[in-house]
Amino acid sequence: MDKALLTALYTELCDFSGMDKLDSYERQDYLGGVMDVAGDIRFSLQEGLDFDLSKTQITAKPTGEPSREYLSLLLGLLDLRAERARGGVSPQFLSQNEEVRRLLNYYVDTPEKQLLLSEAWDMFFKFKTSDKQKRPWSETIQQNNLRAFNNILLVMGDRPVQSISKRDVKDCLVILAQFPQRNKKPYKDMKLEDILSDLDATPEEDTVSSKWVSEHLKLMQSFFSAYLKKEVDILEKSPTEDVKWDVTSVPYAAYSNAEINKIEKEATSLDGWKKWILLLGIYSGCRRSELASLTMESFHKDEDSSLDYFFIGKAKTAAGIRKVPVHQRLIELGFLDFVQASKGSKVFPELTSYNAITRHIDLVRDKLEIPPTDVEGFRKSFHSFRHTFITKAREKGNDKSLIQVVVGHQGTRDVTDIYTHTSSYGIKVLADIVNSVEFGK
Repeated sequence: MDKALLTALYTELCDFSGMDKLDSYERQDYLGGVMDVAGDIRFSLQEGLDFDLSKTQITAKPTGEPSREYLSLLLGLLDLRAERARGGVSPQFLSQNEEVRRLLNYYVDTPEKQLLLSEAWDMFFKFKTSDKQKRPWSETIQQNNLRAFNNILLVMGDRPVQSISKRDVKDCLVILAQFPQRNKKPYKDMKLEDILSDLDATPEEDTVSSKWVSEHLKLMQSFFSAYLKKEVDILEKSPTEDVKWDVTSVPYAAYSNAEINKIEKEATSLDGWKKWILLLGIYSGCRRSELASLTMESFHKDEDSSLDYFFIGKAKTAAGIRKVPVHQRLIELGFLDFVQASKGSKVFPELTSYNAITRHIDLVRDKLEIPPTDVEGFRKSFHSFRHTFITKAREKGNDKSLIQVVVGHQGTRDVTDIYTHTSSYGIKVLADIVNSVEFGK
């Protein structure tokens, strides 16, 4: 690890003199560029991929491939600059600045031997189960906490505990909130790795409670704050400090017409999967995992109506296996041309993680200054496209059971109903429902 290079990077990107002179329009453009690069770095770190620094104007660059430490610090500094561009010297900026300073100090001052998350957990577990404790963990508590830690370890990865930031903790909680209830089929027989790789295919009614997520945060607070910071003095500051999780489950919000039109306009300025994954979310009602898994073989032309559709052949429920007509708006924008020009089997080969889609819509939403929640506190995310699509289809007076067929939602139907609807209704009927969804341009 080149500590001098990391220090130089920090010094270079903490010079805000040029950025502070930008007018409001220039600053907005600059913010969008910073967030795009930050999103690409997050994806690279998540997937263990190389990141091409040539797309940046940074002078403090390594001669070869950047290390994980370099990219982590660069990501923190880009987030810092984005916060400065967004709100000046705000409390959020000062907090982020402290976080970046802590990360730099850790990289520069920490010796080569680092305590991994799994190693720190072993110490913590022995401490909490020791006879010297006034109230050592019971067998039941040990099992529950070990299961919770395995979830956390899977999401965060086995990394040095000093490198874990508040952002990492928050990201972990967001991902955990998408986990299915493990006492339900088919999840009880699935490996954790398989569950994590296909979170978006989990129906909303099968996801864990917010209280379950909150219990993971409590364990992290005990682990990072009470033990690693206060008991054994390994951490100077706990990454769980001031992190909260509302124990009330927060459903998803629908986007307004104005918000959808903003997102569509932004999407048309992008390329590749970053463009089409947003437009497909808007005009298909599909889950992100369904869209990310599309292949060339998914696309067909209906013999009776000559209408184009794509087939989703893999799902956790019978309702999820279905034909989805391609919205006329997608055809107008050139989606089928994009599919035909795709090389290889997968339509979006760059997408190796569904979480990259979540990060992408978050960045776009922030750039467009769309609030992350509505006035009732409901979340606006990629999954909100699905809610918006269903809401618009219902507003047009479409048959509820047919809408369920289009979006692959079982609802209150039994298996016989599902197969009857799927096999009996032609693409033309389903296409009328899909094309009824519009946003008043």
